Amino acid sequence: MSKNISLSVLFILFSIITVSSVIHPDQDSTRSRGKYALLFQVGSNFQLQSFSGATFSFKYQMNKRSALRLGLSISGASSTRDFNQNDFYPDTTFLGNEKTNSVSLTVTCQYLRNIHIIHDVAFYYGGGPVIGFSYSRDNTIYTINNVPENDNKSNSYNAGLSFVGGVEWYLAKNISLLGEYGFSFTYTYLIRNYVDSYEKYNYTTKGYSLGSSAVKLGVSVYF
Repeated sequence: MSKNISLSVLFILFSIITVSSVIHPDQDSTRSRGKYALLFQVGSNFQLQSFSGATFSFKYQMNKRSALRLGLSISGASSTRDFNQNDFYPDTTFLGNEKTNSVSLTVTCQYLRNIHIIHDVAFYYGGGPVIGFSYSRDNTIYTINNVPENDNKSNSYNAGLSFVGGVEWYLAKNISLLGEYGFSFTYTYLIRNYVDSYEKYNYTTKGYSLGSSAVKLGVSVYF
């Protein structure tokens, strides 16, 4: 449903742009109204949300043709659960607690290049590096019966390149709409260590991935 809404909005956007080009065929006033901009993504029901999944997305307009865009995604969680477990066969009681901690960080930096087309409309393309790190640990400790703890830890590292292309339309002095396609190539390296009362092991996983993102409709606010 949200994909259909986004495609409908993009269709309306490009229709208005086409009409605008007919009305103002010889004008080309495409320019940023400020050097800096915050980016937001338009979701279903026209709700603004983080752009491309980033917690923070920032753009620096170096000149009329070139810009840098930085995306930062960060998340984390921590929880503790105390438990009292009773087993009837055999009759055993386990007391202890479970602790869960996780954190992830991804940084995206893209160089964007504008190509002026028509009145207040620019096509842009670009790309840049993506790096990320995530850590998680589930730790269970039994406080009686001398039962060993369970400990599950994982570290994941990824690096790659992202590429984008789209259209930006300057609606007002400090506001623009943009429609964007994108794809990325990523290398991931995962390390996991696990130990419990019966076994202990660790392993590493390496892999590559290539994928495209859904069409995004965004809003840039310049200042």
